Amino acid sequence: MVGAESPELDPVITSLAASFEAAMVRSEDEAAADLALSLRQGRALIEVLRLAQGIEAHLSGGARHPVTLLGDDFCGIGEPATRVLTWETAVFQSKASGAAPMRFAGDLIALAREWTRRSAHVEIVTAAGGLRGRLAEAGSDYLCVMAAAGPRYVPRASLIEVTLLRERSSDAL
Repeated sequence: MVGAESPELDPVITSLAASFEAAMVRSEDEAAADLALSLRQGRALIEVLRLAQGIEAHLSGGARHPVTLLGDDFCGIGEPATRVLTWETAVFQSKASGAAPMRFAGDLIALAREWTRRSAHVEIVTAAGGLRGRLAEAGSDYLCVMAAAGPRYVPRASLIEVTLLRERSSDAL
């Protein structure tokens, strides 16, 4: 008979079918895992931190602080946030407990502009040292601080942290 299967081929065909099905499942699982990994790798730090319930910033020297505010390129500490750190200065860890940080819609320069409008006095830490004074300007890539010795210009790239000391109004973030 043409087309009739040999009884010896049934186990071989069954085995091949099972192997093929298992290979397809493995292939689909690997593809799903690759897609998930790809999606995770495409996220920015702000996206990852926003999803965390609570975040702790670990600083050099061992200090740890709960993060209460997230901006595009900084995190804020305190309630309300009066100390801000650039992303480059901390390592972040999510905590099982703690409130999710508030989101600030902007970068450190945008926050500095808000503080400038409120005549904020700040302490700035840079790689070149510290500086205290009133925020006078927040340009596109610098801050101008009116210090006792006159205006001082601080490039955005050199900022490590900014601490709000006092301001004219009480609209602190």
